[in-house]
Amino acid sequence: AIAEGVEYEKQFEYLRAFDCDMVQGYYISRPLSEDAAIEFLTRWPG
Repeated sequence: AIAEGVEYEKQFEYLRAFDCDMVQGYYISRPLSEDAAIEFLTRWPG
């Protein structure tokens, strides 16, 4: 399952507890410029 709009740690932890495969939202990262996104992805573990 993929969750969209995750903004808070409690939401993230709830979804992890129910084996959600992927999340997207402000809790992970605010919208980024292209350059900032490339930098973020090269530093993100995994």
